[in-house]
Amino acid sequence: MIHQEPVYVISFPKTGRTWLTYTLVKYFHHLIGKEEEFTFRNFSETFFTIGIKERPNEYAQFPHIITEHGGPEQIPEGAKGAIIVRNVLDTAVSWFFHRGGSKKTIIDGEGYDLFGLVEKELVGIAANFVYMIKQAEEREFCILHYRALGEENTYVEFFNYAGYSIDEECLKYAIRESSFDKMVVFEEKNPMNLEGYPEEDARRVRRGKIFGYKDYLTNEQVKQLEQKCVSELDDYQIDCLKQYYLFYF
Repeated sequence: MIHQEPVYVISFPKTGRTWLTYTLVKYFHHLIGKEEEFTFRNFSETFFTIGIKERPNEYAQFPHIITEHGGPEQIPEGAKGAIIVRNVLDTAVSWFFHRGGSKKTIIDGEGYDLFGLVEKELVGIAANFVYMIKQAEEREFCILHYRALGEENTYVEFFNYAGYSIDEECLKYAIRESSFDKMVVFEEKNPMNLEGYPEEDARRVRRGKIFGYKDYLTNEQVKQLEQKCVSELDDYQIDCLKQYYLFYF
């Protein structure tokens, strides 16, 4: 029987919460043969986001993992926690598509194209990641990186940190079934938005491409954004972003 103290996974939007949660759900559902019972709209509700007392008996042996957007301050003192971090530019570009699509994103009544929104949000996103990492290091949380969410070692690290046993074959299956290509098909069949999506890029599962920002930003724009970060962030923040491969200066 696994211990039932919750483990919290905290992330900034568009940094891999859906991917991580989907993989974990695939893993635990595969152990009990219930994969056919969840959809993209409810896949995290079976034993992650509902309380222990309300969970069906067959899930009692599995951990209570709470995945939320926010900051480390949401994790109670003494609890185990993890954060997810991602390349700052990839996060900002994905945030643009999440907010509105491929042409304009409206924020507080003002429209932004892709570069405009990335320029507006980049420093704030970078500073948020540094804050999360600092808190995670001080509180000895597990730090997960988006670029490695498709790798076995990431889940081995998380399971070992949380104190969970690992079924290696089941983990291989879960990772294989949680590829972006398969998640895209799964979302098409069970969309989060019941009315459909105005654009393909606005879906919950979009591309998952590492360094995908290079497909949207020119080298000159990237240099401008780098200079903006250097001018507005302090040395500690810059070093932290470099250390965790979240930005390249």
